Amino acid sequence: MAQPQRVVWDIRAVTSMLQGIGQGREVTNELKRASAIAGFSVERCAKLNLTRMVYSQPERGYRRTGTLRRSVHVAAPSTDHSGDPATAKSTNLGGRQSPRLVEEQGQTLVTEVGTWLLYSKRVHDGTGPGMTAKPYLTDALVKNERFIVETIARGLENALRRAAR
Repeated sequence: MAQPQRVVWDIRAVTSMLQGIGQGREVTNELKRASAIAGFSVERCAKLNLTRMVYSQPERGYRRTGTLRRSVHVAAPSTDHSGDPATAKSTNLGGRQSPRLVEEQGQTLVTEVGTWLLYSKRVHDGTGPGMTAKPYLTDALVKNERFIVETIARGLENALRRAAR
């Protein structure tokens, strides 16, 4: 299974700054929304990468079913995927909207973008016999760095604007 890419934000400075006016929860909720948006952007890019890297130029012996692309999705780190492989072939789990896509871990917000399929790591890292690496997740995260930072900044700006009202 390819290692999910984590998007981590340390929000200690923001929450301590706003604690005095009692708006810390609102800021956290706005940053959670922004983190989910950033996660969906990475998911979309990873799926496009799979189309470009894998499906358009398959290696010998590789079947193009689309299951790997469908399985890439945003989820909270504690999400249990144990039952998901049975539905991977018939259900597009990508883009699934849930209020719990971002988890608070202390003063940090965390969301994951990845897939649970066992062969995804071999495709990503190229560890199979004669396979070249196709880092669709890592590449998606790198390509979206600027968008992620801008999205989080806009979320913080929106929260501060609301707190000032």
